[in-house]
Amino acid sequence: PVLTELYAKNKNDDFKIIYKTITKWIFVINLILLSIFYLFSKPIITILFGIDYIAGATSLVILATGYFIGYLPGASQSVLLVFKKTKLILFNTIIMIIGNIILNIYLIPIYGITGAAIATAFIFIIRAILLIIESFLITKIIPFKINYFKIIFSIAITSFLIKYISRYYQLNILTLFLTISLLILIYGSLLLITKSFEKEDIMIIREIQQKTGINFSKINKFLTRFI
Repeated sequence: PVLTELYAKNKNDDFKIIYKTITKWIFVINLILLSIFYLFSKPIITILFGIDYIAGATSLVILATGYFIGYLPGASQSVLLVFKKTKLILFNTIIMIIGNIILNIYLIPIYGITGAAIATAFIFIIRAILLIIESFLITKIIPFKINYFKIIFSIAITSFLIKYISRYYQLNILTLFLTISLLILIYGSLLLITKSFEKEDIMIIREIQQKTGINFSKINKFLTRFI
């Protein structure tokens, strides 16, 4: 809704800022999920389905990677909607359906569940590439920022620490929940320390506040200290 409003009012600079910032937020949040699946794929599979399905941990990691890359340009699809490029979205969907069917037919008989995971992950990566190219050709905007390196550094350090700490206790539902909570806490702290948040992030929060009526003033003040 915010992008549509800005486009309608010809506020191109604000449109560019919001587009890039939303993409960064998608990256920041989805990195948490990706790191969780990378670090705890086997415990998650064991807790949810039992030890007999532990072989599916590899497939979970492959799927997580595909979904992460596939949904990274989520704002790009919104951009296509803003510019009323619904035919492109339909084209992308058809490519995904046909490609997924073909790859599943070829890979599943050879690699089983891992083949299915590879097929789905590959198709989502193709979707991401298509969305990025299409949105760039329409807007001439590259949605990714240089400070992504700070975010990657933060999640890398966090993952290393969590991997090291979790070696000293057995993971069950409770300890897994506490470990994930600690991961989010460390990750968030490092994002603040590395100054990964910018003035544009405050703008997004204010827009959300205006649209929803939820008061984020305390969050705004807190983030402002680290900008």
